[in-house]
Amino acid sequence: MTTYFPFAPSLRQAPQFSPTLDGSTYNCVCFWNLFAQRYYLNCYDGSGTLVFSRPIVETAPALAIETMTWIGLT
Repeated sequence: MTTYFPFAPSLRQAPQFSPTLDGSTYNCVCFWNLFAQRYYLNCYDGSGTLVFSRPIVETAPALAIETMTWIGLT
């Protein structure tokens, strides 16, 4: 089952949520990295140990093959 958590960044507090993954509850915090200029997702287990930290990045939409133009050299 997919559960969506709203992402509403704030200047006062980092967005937090607690997903259940494989039957275990984790605590996730999204924070802004000033130097990288992007958000990072930190996921902690129940004892507070960091499980992973990943940047939240957006990928560009895929190009359809029909939109690509090939210029051949003759």
